[in-house]
Amino acid sequence: MFAALVLALALQQDSTVLDIPTYTSTEWGVSMPRPFDDWIFAPATARGTTTVIFQPRAGSLSDQLWGALVLSSWGRIVPLGEVADRRITTTWRSTLGASFRLLTRDSLEVAGLPAIHIVMTGLINRAALDVEEYLVARDSELIALQFRYPRGQPRDSIAAGYLKSLAGLRVRARSRAPARRAEVVWDVAIDRGLVFFDLPQEYRAIAPGWLSSEVTVGGRRMMRWTPTIGPPDTSLYAIGRFRSESRQVGRLTVRLWRNVSPDSALTHVTDDMIAQVAEAWAVYWLDFGPVPTAEVALIETAWPVSRGAPAAIFIGADVRTAEAAPFILRRELARSWWGGVVRAEGPATALVSDALPAWSASLVVPGATPAGDASSGGAAAAAVARARRAAGEARFREAIRALIVESRGGAPALDAFLSQIGEQAAAELRNGIREQNH
Repeated sequence: MFAALVLALALQQDSTVLDIPTYTSTEWGVSMPRPFDDWIFAPATARGTTTVIFQPRAGSLSDQLWGALVLSSWGRIVPLGEVADRRITTTWRSTLGASFRLLTRDSLEVAGLPAIHIVMTGLINRAALDVEEYLVARDSELIALQFRYPRGQPRDSIAAGYLKSLAGLRVRARSRAPARRAEVVWDVAIDRGLVFFDLPQEYRAIAPGWLSSEVTVGGRRMMRWTPTIGPPDTSLYAIGRFRSESRQVGRLTVRLWRNVSPDSALTHVTDDMIAQVAEAWAVYWLDFGPVPTAEVALIETAWPVSRGAPAAIFIGADVRTAEAAPFILRRELARSWWGGVVRAEGPATALVSDALPAWSASLVVPGATPAGDASSGGAAAAAVARARRAAGEARFREAIRALIVESRGGAPALDAFLSQIGEQAAAELRNGIREQNH
């Protein structure tokens, strides 16, 4: 049956096109709204599995901007953990190639049913993208929902559309046991620049920014997060049984979100991690200029890798070793400036989102060499190291400071930066960015 799921996701749809607001299957008892008004559904059934591709009317599958709803019957209780592991190790590791990275693997509920949420990143036909999947078990049936995020396109708006589809997913109970409520166990939305969460009272949702309100009523918890640096983002948050602590290190407040869930995969924040983050914050503040907050959040997760956002780091298993933790924490913290103060947009996306955070970490960690770390930006990170040597340390750092001043709150002023570092260094950097983007 797992092979049927792989086959279903590989189907090239040549089927009836449905230009309707919501796809509904009475056979499967499933319905889902489209993410955007100009998207269409293309359903097809083969070998008892129904695959529904949804994409822009004028789009193509090769654009990698599309999603898929896959409905399959297994003839036995779905081994959800095994399915998720095989999707990661067998399907996506080979599909996304050498650049494959697993970003997230969470257990949660979707439409009142047990689910596993996975996020991967890599390349398909030289196109860089992230792939998000929700694998939902309904007794002997598997409901797989896949979203694709091609790099270089506005992720926040794409994520908002996908979240609309996820929140609107309805699954009719088939079990003879009393039916559970057919609704998403949590919901998230952006309104007037704020990120809102609605979830069961025993859980909390932690997002980048500051928690501006939290209310519990009728067994539900409503939380509102206000971004402190950059625009609101619904693509990065953690849900769990969190409690808050705070530490003061000099002028920096470190907000700790302790995850008290009984999960052995959780990575817990240590005093050494707090000290490393505080040290890096002081260096970046001096070198790159101030940001409009003096608080950093460290969020404990069961994720395989840590992920940074403006003024927040979601702590993953990759920082458990003393050798890896300093570089990873400082790289992810640097995203407060690279991706926060200066947006990761346009042709310099790889430079801002991957290469410059890795270079920034090397300012704090003596001897760090991001060029050899594929997860730190690959070709673009290696190009930064070469450009830095070609321009000279003083000239390169001065150009970096100017880049932040001139690009604050917007896309990077790439042309001005390249002219400042000199012709040879600019050529190295252009080649690296071109290689990373292709």
